[in-house]
Formats: sequence, structure tokens, C-alpha cells
Amino acid sequence: MSEGVSHSQGILARGNDFLRFLETQGQQLEGLSKTVTQSIYDTQYLTYRCQIHPGEPSIPFNVVLKTLIDNLVLHLQGDILHYVSFQSDSAYAQSTAQSRNPAQYLHENAGASNFHPLQQTFPNFVRPGSSGAAFSHERNDTVFNDRGAKPKKKKHPGNLLAVDQHIIIHRTPTVCKETSEELAAFQASISHLPNYVTLKGQVFDCSPCGAKCTSKGELLRHLDGRRHRLSVITMKLKSERESLILDKGKIQIRADCEGKNGTYFIDLREGVVSTINVTIKNVSPDHMVELVHCEMLKRIRVFTLYDEKDVTEHQNKVTILPDSIYKVRITAMAKNVGNYHTPLGFHFNLDGQEFHIVRFIHARCKSAITDQVKSSKPYKRPPRHSWRREAAEIVEGFPLPKWSGDNLPKKIALERYRIPDSLRKIINHGLKVNLDKYSEIDRSELSSLRSVLEKPLSWESYDKRFSAMNHFEETQMEVDIRKYDMEAVTMRAYQNNRRLLMLEVPGLSENRPSVLRGDWLYVRICTEGSTADREYQGYVHEVRQNEVALGFNKKLMDQYVKGLKFNVRFVFNRLPLRLQHRACSLAKDEGLEDFLFPTERTICSRNMNILPLPLMLYNKDLENNDEQKKAIHNILSGISRPAPYLVFGPPGTGKTVTIVEAMMQIWKHFKKCRILACAPSNSAADLIAIRLLKIIPKNDIMRLNAFSRSWDLIPKDVKAVSNYDHGSGQYYYPGQDAMEGYKIIICTLVTAGRLVSANFPSCHFSHFFVDESGHAVEPECIIPLAGILTTDPQLECGQVVLAGDPEQLGPILRSPFAIEYKLDVSLLQRYMTTCEVYKRTDTAGGTGYDNRIITKLLQNYRSHPAILHLPNQSFYQGELVYSADKGKRETFCRWEGLPKKQFPVIFHGVLGQDEREERSPSFFNAAEVDKVWYYIDLLLQNKGYKLNPKDIGVISPYRKQVQKIQALLKKKSLKDIHVGSVEEFQGQERLVIIVSTVRSNPDYLSLDIQYRLGFLKNPKRFNVTLTRAKALLVVIGNPQTLSHDQHWKSFIDYCKENGGYTGFTCEQEEEEELLELEERLKLMKLWDQEELDKTAEFVQDYGIRNDSAIMRDK
Repeated sequence: MSEGVSHSQGILARGNDFLRFLETQGQQLEGLSKTVTQSIYDTQYLTYRCQIHPGEPSIPFNVVLKTLIDNLVLHLQGDILHYVSFQSDSAYAQSTAQSRNPAQYLHENAGASNFHPLQQTFPNFVRPGSSGAAFSHERNDTVFNDRGAKPKKKKHPGNLLAVDQHIIIHRTPTVCKETSEELAAFQASISHLPNYVTLKGQVFDCSPCGAKCTSKGELLRHLDGRRHRLSVITMKLKSERESLILDKGKIQIRADCEGKNGTYFIDLREGVVSTINVTIKNVSPDHMVELVHCEMLKRIRVFTLYDEKDVTEHQNKVTILPDSIYKVRITAMAKNVGNYHTPLGFHFNLDGQEFHIVRFIHARCKSAITDQVKSSKPYKRPPRHSWRREAAEIVEGFPLPKWSGDNLPKKIALERYRIPDSLRKIINHGLKVNLDKYSEIDRSELSSLRSVLEKPLSWESYDKRFSAMNHFEETQMEVDIRKYDMEAVTMRAYQNNRRLLMLEVPGLSENRPSVLRGDWLYVRICTEGSTADREYQGYVHEVRQNEVALGFNKKLMDQYVKGLKFNVRFVFNRLPLRLQHRACSLAKDEGLEDFLFPTERTICSRNMNILPLPLMLYNKDLENNDEQKKAIHNILSGISRPAPYLVFGPPGTGKTVTIVEAMMQIWKHFKKCRILACAPSNSAADLIAIRLLKIIPKNDIMRLNAFSRSWDLIPKDVKAVSNYDHGSGQYYYPGQDAMEGYKIIICTLVTAGRLVSANFPSCHFSHFFVDESGHAVEPECIIPLAGILTTDPQLECGQVVLAGDPEQLGPILRSPFAIEYKLDVSLLQRYMTTCEVYKRTDTAGGTGYDNRIITKLLQNYRSHPAILHLPNQSFYQGELVYSADKGKRETFCRWEGLPKKQFPVIFHGVLGQDEREERSPSFFNAAEVDKVWYYIDLLLQNKGYKLNPKDIGVISPYRKQVQKIQALLKKKSLKDIHVGSVEEFQGQERLVIIVSTVRSNPDYLSLDIQYRLGFLKNPKRFNVTLTRAKALLVVIGNPQTLSHDQHWKSFIDYCKENGGYTGFTCEQEEEEELLELEERLKLMKLWDQEELDKTAEFVQDYGIRNDSAIMRDK
């Protein structure tokens, strides 16, 4: 046997082993996309091979796949993989297949439908369960436990690994049986789709434009539009770029500047003119060549063309004699820092043969600031980490000192709530696959799951639906946390404690990954042999800026030497998820239907509290605000019970001030009151405590902190009421009797789960407050309620108050499946959008809410009317009243930096370039950093108003941009200017807000509508961004990119209409620009009329102008 044949058989054997591995893991390859299969191969299978065969060379997926296809094991139909099956009664099929090229056979049999996973034709295929299929692994049950793992060895198959749901959800869905006939008729009506248009499910996808059309009428209208025609042509030009930039026809084109791959680079400074000369040389010794046209295919004011015979002005043609030259001068001058592109087309005629040459002009207008923040190293995609399974042996780590301060009993159990293997299998395959692909048991389970998820949320499905969605989120968290895994890193000895090792974790200061004291991770020594399948658990004893101090078992410490390398595997703390599961279960057990699903029959059905009138408010600023006073009165009266009372607080309306005043009044008037005040974050909970402490004695308040919280991060005033024992240097939980001595307990939603475990009596807390409730997923929001709150009419039920704004940022989720089924809808938002009693209604007196159960605050005390106007109209029905202090809000109305006085809103257009560097996936934009500094410097130099740097905030949605701006300000000694993400600024305000939107990828022919706006394409993020400023709002961005989002376009138009637009300006409206571009391409004869004629014929065939069905689509 030849070496080549042996090698080929080895690859085939590896391929069969991979298929066997898929079966063992419950993965059905049939119908999987090539992309998903490669992801499983690279991340799971190679890890498995590495474990059982250390040091074995890996074989690339494409090599294995090609071998399986060549040997007729698999075939690829589009991007979908199928098993090959020969007709059982056709010897001819097999003999013919053997005599023909395998690719030809597969091509001719692409429509075969009788595929089977295992074929007797291939004896090398190892079946699951045979001796050849055995491998050593089980998912470590204690990987995500809340306590330490015990050393254990595992030698039997285990659970499935998670597959990235972002890959699964973008897979073309398999059509279910019940819709297949309808789809077949739909496809049959389209006989010959144009090039670039594909039918995916029931959606037409136009690849040049990125447009997705859901009906024939919509598709035909799209194909008949100018944008589509231009997109097709420009895509063709891009595909032919390599040939277009080549010198040809005896013509050579050169320029006296830097050039690479057909692009000429011009470096500019603002306002400074730069010139380059382009030389066109006819190298033929005996043929003349005619220069017919020389055109910028897209007009940019930065560039001006000049030539002696006015060819660039469309006035003349010029003949270039043999061995002669002709010059074109390009003058460039930019008023703004940025990147400016245009293609320069040359149209020639040589003896009746026409041809084209294209050059690309790229002007880079720089400044001292852009030079500072430019990319330090080229961007490289992070290497795909081997998503190692947990090792066969886990060695328990060195835990933290035993916590002796937990005096609360644990009467209500907290279960593990593991993800069932059957659900993992469903998640890994996707929720919308054909049911026929599953076994009868799995089919029944998937069908049941779909029925729960696809119907509206109800009391009957409450716990099952949220349980499934929490599991969706957890599986995606498992995938995402592994992206932080590190390979071949070192640790250093910790000088303060020889029992610990220090590990540097890049991104730790940004919570990427999030690691807290008491958490743990796992390391594996980079070695081969018996220890390669052993992991050591490391408990986190201390967390520093970018380092953690880890406690390991003595077995590892005995092996440790300086320079020893480790692979690091991160895990996340499952405690919040477990508490959410329990909360949903307890909600059902405790019968909280009237609370979770209020109706007209159940709301306001309890006795009201008698109140002294009028209330004497502690905060006198509230005396003139009817909405705030109404909310406080209704909360005290308990009128909404058993339904919660909602305080809908748009930006700057004093939502937290309102509920804090309500707590103070409860404390004053109800001597037996017990208040539990919660928020999703520590910062929001601390703010409540700080404001309450202005009136309420310290002895009545307990700020209950989690064991993992850093004492140094707690505000000074809050430390005085925190559960911290200075003697032991640890947090403590007082006993239940001691807890009863506090009138108000303040904590995060998750920490409140500890109170639930203690099983406080149902009537212990008289009032529950949840601030920023729109930030929390619903299961998190009910953690402090389920198990303590009662709606029993025989008992005095507590008053629940939810405060927040459903139009601002909601919960942050990772799972696209969870988002699809609305886990990102907070309890507050669900009440206001799906619960009839909380909805906005039309009444005889006007439009509004039922103020017995909900109050919308209307007085905005933050922003200048010009700043608030657009969000007010877009999100709050124009009802917000401009009530900010006039002197403060008009601070910058006459500032020299305003394009128009009395309008303190600026959009500064910058044609920058979003970039990445090193291995960071986050974007930055140097040109926008330059403009951010321009405005900061101008503000601080303002003679009319002495601005404190603390009054300036800079917002950017991208972490890398935040870091670049922070680094620049640090060099300028301006550390007091807060720079952060939109999420960090929610709930905050500044006198001046500067926004850097970052995303900008100006193409040479900017026609693509597939702008990846990422974080920017989110209405709630847009709302929060614009409503942080009191007196001045400056937004910096690329108007062409941002205009593809309706909200950002409305903001840009608003600034233009009111004189607040400056910087780079789009020279024409979009339709005018498209028309001019079409004319230029036709003039240059770069117009592929044949392709467009095919499209026109298709459109004509289906009668776009006369089809009544299409008119109905409109």
C-alpha cells in the first residue's frame, strides 16, 4: 500500500471518528450547516482528540470534510451537509458512482432525500458504544457549584457541550412539515430568480444590497429601484477590482505619492492644501491611445481634478502619442480630520478597443491627537481557543477562611437547577428544526417546549417558560465565558501570602471576565502525560485592578516554579441564575397570580391605609409637582394592592427622589413598618441609602452587602450602616431577630435571595421597593418577592412599588434564544405593554394611565428644552414638561462653540474610520477622539463660564474608544472627566455630554446598506445617550453611517433644521447622489447593462406595474 493511500485512509478514519463523536454527543449532522459543523469540530472534537491522544497532530476541518465528500460519506448542498445514501435496489447506482468523478455524482444526486446516518458501505465507521468509540469525560458537576469541588475522577460519557446560539439562530431554519406544502407553492411561483437573490425560507435575500423582502411584490419593487441597480454594479466593480487596477492596453499610471494595490494615499492636515500628480504613460512605440474620460466616480469636495486639456471637466478627449505622457493633478484639502475616499476612473480607447483602469484615492487628514491614538499594533483575530472539556480529575483548591458571620437560618432550600441534557440537545440543534429529525421522546419534548414559548406568557406557563429561558441564557454564558480562557500563561508568587499565586487577567478591570472574591477558576499545567487531564481549582482570595490572588491545593503549590505555564479555564457563578429559578417556582407555589397578572377584578381590592392630610414632605422641592405627590400618596395608601404600584420615571423626572420620599413618609407614619428596598446594582442601592440617611437615623437602616463585595468600593456614608464586622474584617448577616430591629433593609435583588432562604414571615415586610426595575429580567425582579410577599386576602399583603422607565436600557442578555422569546422584557415593561390595566388608554378626559396603580412623572428637571425635545417626542408622547432651572440649563446658550446660538445641541460630522488593534474586538475611531478633545479643550478655555472638568461626561458605546479617550485625558491631567459606556451613564447626568458614536466605515462607493451599527442600532440606547446632558449635548459621528438608523437620522435632521450641524456634510441628498453616481458610471461605460437587463426582464415578467397582488402588498 502506497504512503499516499495510507495517509488518505488515515484522514478518512479521522473523519469517521468525528462522525462517531457527533453521534456520541447527541449531535445530528444531517442538515447542519458547514459553519456550525466546523465550529463543533474545531472547539469540541479537537479538544476531545487532544485529551485522548496528547501530542497528536490535528487535521484541518476542510481536509477531513473533503475526504468524507470524496469517499461519498457526505455531500454538501449549498452550505448544508447531508449523508450520502445509494438506492438499495440499484447496483447500477453504485457501479456508476464508482466509475464517475465523485463531485459529478454528488452534483447529479443533489436532490436525493433518503439519507441515512450509518451506511454498511463504509465498514470503517465506528458506531457509538463500541470499544473504538469510548472516551473519558463527564461534565464536572461542581464546575458551576457555589461551593468548592471535591477531587474526583470521571471515566464515563457526560453531558453535551454548549454550542454558540448566535451560530444556531442564524442557520437557515428547516421548514416544519405543516408549512412545507405552502412553501413549495411559494417557491414554484418564482421560476428564475435574478443573480444575487436567494430564497431562504420565505424571505428573499438580495446580497448586493442586504435587503430582505418577504413578498414577491416587495422584491419586485426593490429590484426596480435605483439603489439595487447601483448596488449590483458596485458589487461587480468590487469583485473585479484586481483586474481594474492593472495597467493594460500599453498604458501605465503612476503617482508621486505613497501607493499600494491600486490606492494612492495622501496625508493631510486640516486646512492645508496638498497636491499629487498622476502620470499616464503610453508605453507603446507605435500606437496612439485616446483618454476618453477621467472621472471621480464619487464626488468628494475634498478632491479637485485638473488637467491641461480639460478631460476631467468632460470638455475634451486627449490623444496620448506613443511613448508619451499626460498628467492629471489632484488637489486635496480637508477642513476636518477624517478619511476621504473616492475611486478615480480612466476610460481609454486603443484602436477601437475600449478599456478601463481604476485607481483609488485615500486622503487621511490627521492631527497631533490622531497620531497619539493610532493603532499600536495591527488587529489580529484572537486565536480560537480549544474549548477544553473539564478534566477527568479536578483537584480541589485552597478555600477562603470559613465565613463565621452568617447568622441567618437557611430554611428554604436552593436547588441546583441543572440544565437537562435533553434541553441542551434541543438548544444545540435549534428550536425551529423539522420535528421529523428527532426521536419520538425528543419530538414530544421539543413540541411541548415550543407550545410554552410560542404562546403569550400566562400564569399556567410561568415557571416553565422562565425556566427554559434561563437555561437558554446559561448555555450561552457557558460559551461566552470560555472566550476569556487563556493558554500558556504564567503566575507569580504572592509576596503577602505564600499560600497564594497571582494571575494577571486582561480586561478584569472592565469585568471582562467578571471575577469576584469567593469565585474560582481552573488551571491545567501545560504538560503531557498523566497530569494533562488534571485541573486544579483556584479560589479567588483577592481581586486587584488586573490581577487575582488564587488559592490552590498543596499538590499544585509543590510543583510550582517560576515560569511554569498554565492553561486557564474560567467559569461563572450560577447563584443568580439559581435564585431566579427558585423565585419563579416559589411564585407558583405561593400563588402570586394576582400580583404577576393583575386584572381589573383584582387590582385595588384591599383596604386602604388612612393618611393624615396634607402630607408634610421632607423634600420641599416636591411640593409643586402634582405627579410626584400623587405617587407618594397612593403608595402610602396602598390603593393598588395586591397589584404593584408603578412609578414610570422618564429621564430627569425624579423617580428615585419620589420613592425615597415615599419611604421616608412610610417610616414617619407607620410605626410597625418594615421596608425592603432593592435595586439590580450596588450603586443604585447605595444611592437609596445615601438619600435616606439624610433624614432617617442610622439605627433604623441596614445596608445588606454580599460577601463578595469589596469594602473599599462602598461609599463612606453607606459604610456606617453596612453589615461589616471591623473586628473580623468580614461581612456578616445578622440573625432573624436582629433583622427585625431595622425599619429599612437595602440590598441588591440577588442579595435579597438570602432573606428569602431565611423564610421571613409573609407579613414581615410591609413595603417592597424595586428601583431601576427596568434593568432586571423578570425572574431577577421577583427574587425578593417570591417566598416573602403574599396576596392571600386573609392576610395583610405588602405594598410593592416598581420604579423605572421601560424606554431606557433594559436587561443585558447573551442568549439570542432568550431574547427571541422576550426574556429581555423586564417585569415593568411587561406590565406596561401587555397588562391591560397598566396600559395607556383613551378616556373622556384625554389619554393617560390609571393613576390608582401607575404614575407617569412629567416634570423634567434636567435638560434644556432643545436637548430633551427629540426624546420627548420619540418616546414620551411629547408630555414631558421642561422644568430644569433656567439659569443652569442655559449656561451654554451663547457659547462660542455653538454653530447656532441659543441651540445647545451639536452634531459634528466626521468621516473617520473605525479600527481595531491587537486582539481586541472592540472598535475605536481616532478622528472622533480628536474632535472629542477639540470640544473639551474649547470648553475648558471658555472665558464666559468656568467649567469644572467633573461637569463633563464623555459617552461611547465601544470599550476601546473609552480606553483611548481615557488615556488621552490622563496625559492631559484631566482624570476628573468621566468617560464611559451608555450603560455606565444610565441614571447619571452631566452639565455637558459629548458622545462619540465610533462606527464609520466609508467605502469608496458608499452604497452598501449593510452598515453594522452594532450597539448604536438600539432605540433605548439612543434615548439614554441623548438624555444625560443638562446644558450642552455634542454628538460626533459619521452622518452617512448613522443615517441608516431611523432614530439617529432623525437626530441629524433635527440638528440640520435648527442650525446645530457642523463638520463634514453630505453634499447631496441620497437620491440625488445615487442619480449622479449612476450617470457617472454610465458615462465611463462601467455599467453592466446585460445584468441589469436580466433583472428588468424578471421584473417585467411578473408585471410589477399592473399586478394587483403587489398593490395589496403595498
